[in-house]
Amino acid sequence: MTGDTRIREIGQFVILFGQLDATSVSEKTMKPQFEHVAIPKGCSIRVLHRQIAAIPFEWHHHPEYELTLTLNSRGLRFVGDHIGAYESGDLVLVPTEMPHTWASTNALDEEKPHRAVVVWFTGEWALRLAEVCPEYAALGKLLRRASTGLSFAPAAGEKMEARLAGLLSASAHKRLQAALDLLTELAEMEAVALATPLKGARITEDESTQLNRILDVLHKRFAEPLRLRDL
Repeated sequence: MTGDTRIREIGQFVILFGQLDATSVSEKTMKPQFEHVAIPKGCSIRVLHRQIAAIPFEWHHHPEYELTLTLNSRGLRFVGDHIGAYESGDLVLVPTEMPHTWASTNALDEEKPHRAVVVWFTGEWALRLAEVCPEYAALGKLLRRASTGLSFAPAAGEKMEARLAGLLSASAHKRLQAALDLLTELAEMEAVALATPLKGARITEDESTQLNRILDVLHKRFAEPLRLRDL
């Protein structure tokens, strides 16, 4: 079984799980964990290069916008009420306060870590820049489009990957310049809307426990055939 086929199968398991439990959703929903994003003093953005053995399911939210490029990884992406498979090169813009997480199933190169390059910025900063500098007016359009969460085409992921030297530079000025160039380009690129803007992902406490258990089984038995009763 190929990795792509396995990803689709896992996605079907999770989607089917959601459909089977859709009629039993309680009114008490699980609150996503609040994540404090500390933008360094004297900086407009924060950039993180995450390199880990596996990307865990960590349902969370924060007031900052988040642009995430995932490399050497495949698995499932949860943004608001959206669940979908992701591959290496996945590029997503998550809006302010929308719950989200990634959950890996395997790395393309198992000898190397899963990687995520994350850029956080505030909507207030981006909109102020768009108002003051005509050169960055497109940022306002990008933020309006991003209310659903946006998944960009592989070509956009390649553009961000090509700018990693600047984004991960020790120089705050170079990081900012690379991020601004990237965001203004993304504002003009096509993207797929992911979630319902005014509706958070309604995952109940009981469902969350079951979902974590399912993801744990899928991690441990990724290469094995599975049936619904196994989950």
